[in-house]
Amino acid sequence: MLGAVAPIPWQSARAEQALIGKALDQAGVAAAVSAVTVGAAPLSENGYKIGLLQTLLRRTLVSLA
Repeated sequence: MLGAVAPIPWQSARAEQALIGKALDQAGVAAAVSAVTVGAAPLSENGYKIGLLQTLLRRTLVSLA
């Protein structure tokens, strides 16, 4: 679940699917990072959160690898 990126807690099923059964290598992390924001439609004042979310996910997954 992702907080502070949508009006309600947001679950990214695409990112989850990109990770299931995959290694946490560079390709696996990149796939999840690109999938996490598919369909995101930021408001005019919070588009920066897309990049923040991608960076947070990348750092988290790399730390788990």
